[in-house]
Amino acid sequence: MKTDKNIIADLPEKMENRVYCTLTTEQATLYQAVVFDMTKNLDKVEGIARKGAILAAITRLKQICNHPGRAPRDKAIKAERSGKVSRLLEMIEEISSEGDSALIFSQYATFAEELADMIEKQGDTQVLLLTGLTPRKKREQMIEEF
Repeated sequence: MKTDKNIIADLPEKMENRVYCTLTTEQATLYQAVVFDMTKNLDKVEGIARKGAILAAITRLKQICNHPGRAPRDKAIKAERSGKVSRLLEMIEEISSEGDSALIFSQYATFAEELADMIEKQGDTQVLLLTGLTPRKKREQMIEEF
């Protein structure tokens, strides 16, 4: 648990840098299409259905910002299709060249798996991927290794 004081003591201070990434043309086009569809369809729903439609649109927009292959899902998950993924891979390269490690968090486990594959293919970087499906013993082993 993040609130476990023993775990918190083992972690370095959090370093946070805001990096703004430009959407690719493909991402911007998909993003605009979702916004257009949502605004067009919001007049047709109300109450809880309206809230659900807005939440679904926000989720799709977040996925598009991660990578255009996320919504709708396709198999061509390539870094150059996403400004955010391209920049992340650059940052991983910079971190690795310094001999440092990084923790990357993603709300989407499937996307995290795809990112792990891209990072490993990029170079000599070993990726330890923890998701909610990682068994406790394996998770503890990975944490110790990290």
